[in-house]
Amino acid sequence: MLGNVKLEEFKGLTKFPQKAASAWGYLDGMVGVGLKPLLYLGSQLVNGTNYFFIAERTTITAEPKRNVVLIGVNESLKGEYSVVKPIQVLA
Repeated sequence: MLGNVKLEEFKGLTKFPQKAASAWGYLDGMVGVGLKPLLYLGSQLVNGTNYFFIAERTTITAEPKRNVVLIGVNESLKGEYSVVKPIQVLA
C-alpha cells in the first residue's frame, strides 16, 4: 500500500536487564495483541520505576496487522506492574 511503512521480520530482543525483563513479562498477559520486544529504552524512577520499550505489535484478528509501538510499564513501590504509558503507534 502506498505510503505505509513495510516492517522487516524482527528477531526480537535477546537480553534485558533483569528488572526490565520482569516488567516486560507483565505485558505477556495482554489480550488481543501479540508483542515482541525490539528495544529497551530505559527506566525512570518516579513513584516506583517506569520501564520503556519499543515493540512490534501484532493484532490477534482474522487479518493480523503489525506495527511498531512505544509502551511503558510501571513497577510500583509494592512490586505490582501496570501500563503507565498507553501504547503509541510509531509506524
